[in-house]
Amino acid sequence: MTATSYCLNPALKHSHLRQTFKRLGRVRIRGFLADDAARMLHHLLRDRSDWLR
Repeated sequence: MTATSYCLNPALKHSHLRQTFKRLGRVRIRGFLADDAARMLHHLLRDRSDWLR
């Protein structure tokens, strides 16, 4: 398997995420990856089984 780099979504509101994490101790980040990176990861996980090992 080759290494792949994934781009984070540049539209994420870092200050909002930080405040939420400070307040709750956890945060759910929807849209964490840029769309292309999310699609690539989805296809990799769907089409390959060697990542399960």
